[in-house]
Amino acid sequence: MEKGTIMKILSIELDANWRSTLGVIEVPLHKVSETEAISKKQPAVHWYAMELTPDTELQRTDPNYPFSGGTFEAHNGDVPHFNMQLTGYLDSTLQDGSTARYAPGDLHYQRAMALHHSHLRSPVVNRHLLVSVPGSPTDPSPLKVIG
Repeated sequence: MEKGTIMKILSIELDANWRSTLGVIEVPLHKVSETEAISKKQPAVHWYAMELTPDTELQRTDPNYPFSGGTFEAHNGDVPHFNMQLTGYLDSTLQDGSTARYAPGDLHYQRAMALHHSHLRSPVVNRHLLVSVPGSPTDPSPLKVIG
């Protein structure tokens, strides 16, 4: 690891038309040993664990897709937060038409007000660790990373 190493984290962002889209957050890392690099401390508000049971193996385009909001249901993630997928996998469909699949060990950032549709097609329970960062559910400002 050389000085200036950057860790890239997937994020759910907003485009110029306020539609959710995939993005990348770059976090500068500082070498602390031959095999380790860390970022500077970043602010966080709180953390919590979440467990979600699998919902359906049907694709969103199936006419029998069982959700009241149907294929086009979308929700935001409340306050800005990081989501670490611990078990299971999650498909997250965004307003720009892209879909990201998160598997165990994947980390992504959810920006406030960025709509997405979560599809829990995994045959096992989805477990997540969420870390909220400063911000409100109605403040769409981009994440400020301390370098």
